[in-house]
Amino acid sequence: MGLSLVWLLVMYAASWSGWLLAGRTEVATMFLGAGIAFLSVLEWLSIDSRQRLRIMPACGIVAGVGILCAGAFDRLDINRFDASGDWLTGFAVGAGIAAVFLARPMRPNALRGDGFALGDLPGPHWDAIWISLGFALWQWVDVRLDGHFDGQGHSTPQWSQIVACSLVWLLVAAIVQKSRFGRLHTPRLILSAASPAIFMLCETLHLGWLSNVLALLVFWAMCCAGGSYPLRWPSGTFADGFVQLRGWLLTALTVLFITPNLSASLMNTTVTTIIAAQEFLAPVSEASFMRIVMEDAYLWFDERASLRDETNNSRPSLKGMRVAERDRFSVAWRIDSRRPERKGNPGVFISRQDGATYVAHVIAGSPADKAGIARGWRLLPADPGSSDQEKRIYAFAGPGNTRREVAATTDSEPFVDFRISADSGRRIGYLYLNRFEPGAQDDLDKAFAEFHKAGIDELVIDLRYNPGGAVFMMRHLASLVAGNQHPGEALYRISHNTKYTDADEVGRFKRMPNGLDLARAFVLTSRHSCSASELLIVGLRAYLPVVTIGEVTCGKPLGSTGVRFGNQFFRVLSFRASDVRGQGYYNEGLIPDCIHADDLGKRFKLGTSEDPMFSVAQNYMNSGRCERGTSASQTPPLTASTVHAMRAP
Repeated sequence: MGLSLVWLLVMYAASWSGWLLAGRTEVATMFLGAGIAFLSVLEWLSIDSRQRLRIMPACGIVAGVGILCAGAFDRLDINRFDASGDWLTGFAVGAGIAAVFLARPMRPNALRGDGFALGDLPGPHWDAIWISLGFALWQWVDVRLDGHFDGQGHSTPQWSQIVACSLVWLLVAAIVQKSRFGRLHTPRLILSAASPAIFMLCETLHLGWLSNVLALLVFWAMCCAGGSYPLRWPSGTFADGFVQLRGWLLTALTVLFITPNLSASLMNTTVTTIIAAQEFLAPVSEASFMRIVMEDAYLWFDERASLRDETNNSRPSLKGMRVAERDRFSVAWRIDSRRPERKGNPGVFISRQDGATYVAHVIAGSPADKAGIARGWRLLPADPGSSDQEKRIYAFAGPGNTRREVAATTDSEPFVDFRISADSGRRIGYLYLNRFEPGAQDDLDKAFAEFHKAGIDELVIDLRYNPGGAVFMMRHLASLVAGNQHPGEALYRISHNTKYTDADEVGRFKRMPNGLDLARAFVLTSRHSCSASELLIVGLRAYLPVVTIGEVTCGKPLGSTGVRFGNQFFRVLSFRASDVRGQGYYNEGLIPDCIHADDLGKRFKLGTSEDPMFSVAQNYMNSGRCERGTSASQTPPLTASTVHAMRAP
């Protein structure tokens, strides 16, 4: 067990030296492989060649050299568009060379029998190696399955993931048993295939803490499948049970340091994400982590220039974050763990106009709606005396100096509103979406089920108050609009900084049961339409006409991933989005086909004939012209200053 502790410390040091000193997951993998190979060589040389346990250090040498070469090949970036290809090629080359040199010494030491007797157990570090490799291979196969079905425009069936999971662990356990014992043990192979599959099935049931207990049992079953533990209960003595428990804990801890390295380099995960996920083991301060974020995943890591110090209430940020001059969106803020945050929203979307803050939209059925607050009401400054630590009180002023106070709610607000109307013989579907959030998926599906059933002729998507969100949710909506016409075709491209070019991806349309077959689509926009909202427009435009109506959008062809570390939360730009042709650098915003200002002084219900933007869409459907708005083609060319003026609050 003392040797296993040495392994644990070496794996820990290899991980963090690669992540913190070199700032690369591939380098951490190289350090890890070198450590495994070095310790395996020492153990192999210390065991008499006539002893049967020598087979495992030899396998450790093969695995260590393979991992070392995998990291090296990945670091060389031979195939810059496929990180896993470099990794797997390097592992095969390194492991193959080591196996050739060790084939002769290993052959006479093949083990016979059912397994090791208690007291003759191999070190926990040997189980940690094969289980970590199994996890990495499982993740790689799962991602490849997603890519295969995604390319055909389908979602990955769960049955295929379960079958792939079972086959991966069956294969890995068979290799381990054959190398250790010279034969296969059927009950252990069944255990290796069934345990992860059962766990994946139970995960879908959302069993809560029972899932964690089940995960521990599955991990124990994996250890047994490789032959290190007897397929029986402990003998009943304290020593017997303690030895097994101690070995299992050491195995688990070693896997904890090996697996993130293998998976991160194989899937080209950022160092930022890995360190944030291992926060409880991270030997870095919050300030050091900020530096890692900006030097690792940040889109412009090589041209940071200014310190960001935003202290307004709407976007709190952390003073001292150095960003590029062109960066308008990266932000970080401190989370006060000693005092609960007053979260929530009474169900309104607010916007500034003429120096005041107005209600632009009220969610139906929300607290604000029940209080009678409507579009055009002003939001009053917060009164500290009218709020407590748990809730925030919003005060609004309406016509006739009417004042209403509404408490924010943390309940999930509806994300989707839709209706079907008729105009000049056309059935028009109207869809309002305020954020591209995962919680909106079911409501989107219900809306399009109604659109499909009604056989709508035109579709108006209202994104005027949609600041963006998850890109995969944007793809879901785009697939509902045009996925059945273009299944598997590219919708958008995601590009990262030069350190992570092989993590770039292409998002594709999927077939949807209630997808539409329309000749065109209308999108309502404003200066609040950002990110995923803009990407939906440019992505769809490559395949069908998209008529935009409203204001110039915010201009954010960029995306970020939120990361929390300690009491800080970081949301820094880490990728650029574009359409299928690689175009979409709309930093100045998308200019609408029909320009129409969003006058917050007018009160109306969105998506009705009283809604000026929706009315423009109706007129365009009938005449093909922007009758109530101003056509972009009929106005002088818009300069950058004009666009900024239209976006300004």
